[in-house]
Amino acid sequence: MNKTLSWLIFAVVICVVVFFNQRRRFSSDESDSTNAITPAKESPTRGSSYCISQQSVGAYSEKNYELLTKYSVRKEAKLFGEMIMDGRAVILEQGTKVFIEDAGIIKTVIRLPNEADQIWIASEFVKRCN
Repeated sequence: MNKTLSWLIFAVVICVVVFFNQRRRFSSDESDSTNAITPAKESPTRGSSYCISQQSVGAYSEKNYELLTKYSVRKEAKLFGEMIMDGRAVILEQGTKVFIEDAGIIKTVIRLPNEADQIWIASEFVKRCN
């Protein structure tokens, strides 16, 4: 019983720390007036115009997005680079205007203006343009 209670307290403390850290990070992003791209005040909607907040990499399919994420986490630079060279992934520069196709909490599907291809990207890199 004592061991279970210790784990429960530990889990609650971790959750509280993560919550306040995320809240503090989001608040500091909103107060940064030098940033040309600000966090969205509302959820992105399909067809809305947004911008890429910092240079990032997106994938041309959900399967390739999962591989890209796996290679990034494992620091497999060669495989990561091969995806870009093979055309399965693309580098998106900061400030690039995009249209939302499907907004999610973890990943968002976007489309570049005048292009039909969909790109899967981490949602944290898609912000409302000023």
